Amino acid sequence: MVRRELKMNKRDYLNEHPWPAELLQRGKLVDSLWQFEFPFGPDVIWAVVTDTSRLNRRLSYGEMHFTEKDGRLHGEARMAGFHLQWIEIPWEWEYHRRIRAARDYSSGFANYVRADYLLEPIDAHRTRVYIYFGWLTNTLFGKLVLPLALRSLESRYEKVINALAAEEVKNARDRASILSDDSRRDDYDSAVIPEKLEAYRRTLREAGIAEHTINVTADFFTNAPDTELYRLRVKELAHRFQLSMQELLLAFLHATRAGHLILSWDVICPHCRGVRSEVMNLGDIPEYGECEACDIDFQTTGTDGFEVTFHLHPGLRPVQQRFFCSAEPAARDHIKIQIALRPGEERRVPTLLNAGNYRYRTLGAGQDKRAYINLNLHARYPHADWSPERNQSGETVELAARPTMHIRNDSAYEITHVVEADKQADTILRPVDLFNFQDFRDLFANEALAVDIRLDVGIQTVLFTDMVGSTRFYRERGDQGAFAAVRKHFVTIFDVVREFHGAVVKTIGDAVMVVFTDPLNALQAALAMQTRFENDAAGSGVRIRVSLHRGACLAVNLNTGIDYFGNTVNTSAKLQALAGAGQIAFSNSIQELDDIRSFVHSRNLSVESIDAAQTNLPVRAYRITVGK
Repeated sequence: MVRRELKMNKRDYLNEHPWPAELLQRGKLVDSLWQFEFPFGPDVIWAVVTDTSRLNRRLSYGEMHFTEKDGRLHGEARMAGFHLQWIEIPWEWEYHRRIRAARDYSSGFANYVRADYLLEPIDAHRTRVYIYFGWLTNTLFGKLVLPLALRSLESRYEKVINALAAEEVKNARDRASILSDDSRRDDYDSAVIPEKLEAYRRTLREAGIAEHTINVTADFFTNAPDTELYRLRVKELAHRFQLSMQELLLAFLHATRAGHLILSWDVICPHCRGVRSEVMNLGDIPEYGECEACDIDFQTTGTDGFEVTFHLHPGLRPVQQRFFCSAEPAARDHIKIQIALRPGEERRVPTLLNAGNYRYRTLGAGQDKRAYINLNLHARYPHADWSPERNQSGETVELAARPTMHIRNDSAYEITHVVEADKQADTILRPVDLFNFQDFRDLFANEALAVDIRLDVGIQTVLFTDMVGSTRFYRERGDQGAFAAVRKHFVTIFDVVREFHGAVVKTIGDAVMVVFTDPLNALQAALAMQTRFENDAAGSGVRIRVSLHRGACLAVNLNTGIDYFGNTVNTSAKLQALAGAGQIAFSNSIQELDDIRSFVHSRNLSVESIDAAQTNLPVRAYRITVGK
């Protein structure tokens, strides 16, 4: 961390980033501009300054309380003996470049406050940061005390940002640590109840969970601050603690079944991806949601409509949701640019967006238009002009990486321009992750969707098995003998399904319907099933046929718990007719995948192409024969 001669003075900064004239009429401006140079790259500093809740907590700012009214976020806190109340102005930020937060106060020692962070990369390992604070105040306290407070804050900000950046680097190297260096308990944090924690440990031991997983989670529940415990996100925690995601999910499901945790189906806004409501029962999830902040109503039944999280049961530790800032950029890291323009305003925005797919949309005065941006190394155009009028839904534009965007607002209303990464976050646990997890179906067999909900679970691989010659088998074995053999055959199939990370959806007579997220797991399971029945043919006499197809599915309630529905299911079932004993029939949706081709080649499997005239199906079909 190095202090340098100012590269930009406050007057120059305000010329480039001026206050609106109407705001300056609201009080005396008390402001300050700081400049720091940190021995960390812009990516590290960006991670620190965008997580303003963590930053404010480390700066020892008091806790804040937020409520949402009419699409606006209202905050309140106590500071220096004052009761502060304000409305959060929508934040603005440009990825790795700039952040602006502002508050409009209705009570306290200020009328309005603005905070700007500006990042300038010096090189890959050093970053210059400008921090600007401006307060508009009419109170004597504000006019006299704020200048002194800003001077003392400067050194605190410098030390805290430097410390958090160092911890960010250290934590990135040591992901197995139970707590980050910033995870220090405060006096008002809740405490775990020892006897309940021991009951949690016993539950997991009886379920066969690894002792390391039990210790890691129990220590986390005991020592982490409330801010880290309110929403437990399985994928994030598994990555952080270097645990198997399946093992951690299994532990949390057993803990939920025993009443130590609470499972929550969180309704997610498709725009800001904020949690709009928390639903505790699968059967109560709604078909529609609303987000007043984004001014939209939305259908929740898409693939991104829900996130599954867990909460500590108050009997184990009574965690409260706590805020030290609204921390919008950190909470919405998929949004790379968010800029509000007043009527008639325009701005050129040089971006630091790398190659990839993005969505551009505008919000305000009923606006909800979007287009798609593909940034790639081969595109010719380094810039684009955008306005709500020009942006038509569904338009796709190819630009060079790190383009300059010229945005303008020709309307009579304030318009917010948003650029966001057009991809699903891989840290989100979605409902389909549970539906395709056999232990969830076993532990929560009574969970079911409402009868009128059809939940899009995206692309899945559906596998069907069926006994070959079952009529003759029953006749030759008799009911008692056939029942025992069929029951054993179900056990074999269920064991293989669990081994290859699938889930049994249902049984139909002596047939089984299974779903897999990974098509390679599905093919491996099909081969394992056929091999086991081939090797056991002399004993049980059971032979099966297997079929596979991959495609879009809906999760529904068909009086059998969580069922899957759609053309993918129907096609997989119809492929059964193309397989005999010891055979696996599958569609081109499986055959054409690169990892499937590599696996087939590595195993030296013979794949037979089936004549399209024989199939009467809208897919190309293939077949593998196992054994003789």
